[in-house]
Amino acid sequence: MVNRKLTNGLKLPGLCSVILDEVDVLFDDPEFADTLEKIETSTPVKTQYIHVTATLPVDVCDAILENHPTSIPLMGPGLHCTATGLQEVYVLI
Repeated sequence: MVNRKLTNGLKLPGLCSVILDEVDVLFDDPEFADTLEKIETSTPVKTQYIHVTATLPVDVCDAILENHPTSIPLMGPGLHCTATGLQEVYVLI
């Protein structure tokens, strides 16, 4: 749906942020580069791109930094931890 709208001249002048989840999967998709380029040409230059993934292969990180050189990678072992005070309950099925 997004691709169809982008090819019809979609413009997003008020867009502040684009959040891309599972970027490790997206960057492995050969068609994604074209889609991302269409999104980038439809949005203001100042649009913030947020790339999210649980696993970030080095080649994907390098590709992001190549396309968005001002990006700041935030990685670490504690980013997927359960929030303090949250009680976890495990159910054996």
